[in-house]
Amino acid sequence: MTKDLVSQTIEDVVTRARLGDQVASATLVVIGKRADKGEPRAMEIRRKVLDYTKKNPQQFQQGCVFGVDKPEKESIVGDACLLKRNLHTGNWSGQGLAILLLTLGDYAVGVLAHGPTLLMLDDEPNPIVHSVRDALQTDHLTSIFDFGNENTNKPKVLEETARNLNKKQLKALALGSIIGRARRLQAVTYPNVPISILCEDAAWELE
Repeated sequence: MTKDLVSQTIEDVVTRARLGDQVASATLVVIGKRADKGEPRAMEIRRKVLDYTKKNPQQFQQGCVFGVDKPEKESIVGDACLLKRNLHTGNWSGQGLAILLLTLGDYAVGVLAHGPTLLMLDDEPNPIVHSVRDALQTDHLTSIFDFGNENTNKPKVLEETARNLNKKQLKALALGSIIGRARRLQAVTYPNVPISILCEDAAWELE
């Protein structure tokens, strides 16, 4: 039986999000927020997304991003819950957050995006971002963290940069990239924010 258009679209978006496509991830975030507001169509689509993901669980494999190992499947839920709890209670240190973020890798992006704001408030440094940045201790590592944070919508630039870094520098870049992606996912839910802040290469799909 041929799949209907909605089912095929949901499968495509979920698959792309699982592969790290930030536009697809942002689409799911927006659907979730609209469903939370009670929009009937969004609620229906979210139900279908959850039904699809339940029937088609993600297959986790060992790998790495910027030299940081991805976690084994069994460790993800516990570490994600710990990160979420610490973010919402404020019971965290920059070093502790950095360890959790690196342990979860790409999976930390979703937890951060649904947590407290990572955006600047009243032109003051964001406390979560600032604390992780400070945990890197040296100016050289913080500058790499800033580069990762500011260039998350330029994956090719990050990949090229990563080729010339040592292990400590790769971790700083990964931390910046993780926080930067979550920060941009939060920002794109605001009115009039262009989708290009997520990924310049993919922006043409929705703009």
